[in-house]
Amino acid sequence: MENLIKNSRNLLKSVKIKKKRYLYAEIDFSQKMISIIGQRGVGKTTMLLQYLNERKDKDKQIYISLDDVFFLENSLKKTVETLHYDYGIRIFCIDEVHKYKNWNQELKNIYDLLPDIKILFSGSSSLDIIYGAYDLSRRVIVYNLYGLSFREFLEFKTNKSFNKIKLEDLLKKYQRHSVRLSSEINILKLFNEYLEYGYYPYFLEGAGQVFETKLKNVLDKTIYEDIASLNNIKTENIYIFKRIMNFLASVPPGKININKLASVLGIAFETAELYVDILRKIALIRYLLKDKRGYKLIRKSEKVFLDNTNLAIYWGNKLGLKKNIGMLRELFIVNQVQNSDKSIFATEKKGDFFIKLNKKRYTFEIGGKSKDFSQISKTENSFLVIDDIEIAGKGKIPLYLFGFLY
Repeated sequence: MENLIKNSRNLLKSVKIKKKRYLYAEIDFSQKMISIIGQRGVGKTTMLLQYLNERKDKDKQIYISLDDVFFLENSLKKTVETLHYDYGIRIFCIDEVHKYKNWNQELKNIYDLLPDIKILFSGSSSLDIIYGAYDLSRRVIVYNLYGLSFREFLEFKTNKSFNKIKLEDLLKKYQRHSVRLSSEINILKLFNEYLEYGYYPYFLEGAGQVFETKLKNVLDKTIYEDIASLNNIKTENIYIFKRIMNFLASVPPGKININKLASVLGIAFETAELYVDILRKIALIRYLLKDKRGYKLIRKSEKVFLDNTNLAIYWGNKLGLKKNIGMLRELFIVNQVQNSDKSIFATEKKGDFFIKLNKKRYTFEIGGKSKDFSQISKTENSFLVIDDIEIAGKGKIPLYLFGFLY
């Protein structure tokens, strides 16, 4: 137990990042049990440590990670009880809960049996975490942490502060926002950097090869550890997930033909469908949906993307593919809108996407400088979303502005 306490205190001293992620201000830390879920590498651990570092009663709190070898032989429930009764610990930040088999049952028991402690726990993006939380539904508040928005990247990169822009405000005042932002920083240069390496906070440790190595390590751990352990996938089948990622990275975003994918991979249709949906749950891919209801999620998806532009560029480079600029533009806006908890849908005819807002439908056509209004002419509440422009024109919104939604 002494080693757990010592390791926690040493780790807290090592935290150097002062700037907080967007989610930190949204968390109600007065709650007794809080869960933060998200992809590997988006900053969950740092957020837990920042919370502990801000508190004055240092001797009454602890950070523990359930991937520690200690928990191969020791139960979480017994450990928390001992730390509480024998060492006076009242605040527990518990990381990597998905690495511990009975985490949800034991946390439920801890909650019920120890009324004067507080627990914050974090884990994988997989819906298994949320399914687990259902057993704790009356006890836990669940928060999702996504990768950095373009706005957050700018804050880390420039040490300046930039306010979030609500979608309603963006659609009304996009010209004013673009003039202000383009006058403050070299917005397009930084935007291109963000697309390549700005989604994950560890870009602060280095870009280029350093970033690629860290991203590779995160992906390998996600696929070979998290997917395998959370879904009881046989070791010999894990490589299929990388083959699916290879397939998705090498074709234009579109509907997945599961029959074709299954044939290419040499697996059953049902297995291919299951594996693709696991990749979505673990946040390595994302769906752009049609505005339909009542049938299986994967079958109402209009397009399937790798999760973010950093991931798409990395995987494309790994396969020796040229950058698909059109795909990156679409992925950026889908990623940023969905991460801001807004719904975005594929259009059936005119435009690329639409968003429903205050009972109105807003249509967006995405493109470069030469894109004109021909494809959305006579479409009510429609806009061009244009890459490579700093300042908006009438009906033309710079693509980068959608990176300020969260």
